[in-house]
Amino acid sequence: MSRKEDLNRLPLLVREVFQVHVWFISVTLIIFAVMTFRFAGEMNANPVCRWLAAGIGLFWALRMVLQFAYYSSSHWRGQPGRTAIHVALLVIYGGFAVIYLAAAFGRRFCA
Repeated sequence: MSRKEDLNRLPLLVREVFQVHVWFISVTLIIFAVMTFRFAGEMNANPVCRWLAAGIGLFWALRMVLQFAYYSSSHWRGQPGRTAIHVALLVIYGGFAVIYLAAAFGRRFCA
């Protein structure tokens, strides 16, 4: 069964909430990226940007924990392609967390 068929089996309200959340999460991630690229030079110098970096770093750290601890391994175990994607996402999310948290707390790491 396809994902679209699975989604169509859900009650209309649940389907709509799911779709709206997907869009809002996507927009949030785009905002993170644009803010980061636009203000990369200020991320370690400006206190507001450091707080923003800390918040984004915590977001990605929590996302990494959820990727590891919440999702059932039945989604990927025994399927090499899905296992590779699962591991890649863990590395990517963890990398984002480290980069943002390093930007947020950079003075402590460098001092």
